[in-house]
Amino acid sequence: MFRISTTTTLGDGTNTSFWQDRWINGKSPADIAPDLMAFIRKRGWRRRTVAEALPGQRWSEDIAGGVSVVVAWQGLQLAHAIEGIVLNNNLAPSADEVGFKEWWRRAARKAPCKMRKGLNSVVILTSWSIWKYRNKCVFDGLRPRAIDLMREIADEAAAWRLAGAKSLLLQG
Repeated sequence: MFRISTTTTLGDGTNTSFWQDRWINGKSPADIAPDLMAFIRKRGWRRRTVAEALPGQRWSEDIAGGVSVVVAWQGLQLAHAIEGIVLNNNLAPSADEVGFKEWWRRAARKAPCKMRKGLNSVVILTSWSIWKYRNKCVFDGLRPRAIDLMREIADEAAAWRLAGAKSLLLQG
C-alpha cells in the first residue's frame, strides 16, 4: 500500500530503482508495462538504478527470453515514456564547497563526457563576463543591474560561437 501512494523525486537517479520506484510521472515501469515485468531478470529488477539504466537504454539489457507482441509493444511504450528524461547531475555549488575552483572541478567530474567541454566554456565565459562587467561598474561608474549582466553574457556567448566555440550551446 505504501508503494502505491508514493512517488520518487528523481534527482541524479542513483538512489532510484529503475524497475520498482514510481519515477515516471508518478508511475513505475511496472505500471506502464505490466506484462514486460515477467521478462525482467531478478538481478536487474532489484539492483538497476535509473542512473545506470538510462544511458544507452541499458534497462533493455534486463529483459530476458522471447517476448510476445504485447510485451514488445509495452517495451516501446516504456521507452517512449522515458524518452527525453534528463537526470539532474546537481552541478550547482553546495554549501560545503570552499570555493569556485573546488566547485568547478566537481562539476566537471560529474558532467557527462559529452557536456564537459561545453560546461567549461560556459564557466569561463560567464566568469570572464562577470569580471568585465564588474570592471565597468568599478571604473566606469556603471550602475550594476542583473539584466544588463545577463545581456552581456549572452552577447559574449554569441561572439564566442561566431569565433568557433562549437560546444557552447546556450538556450535563449
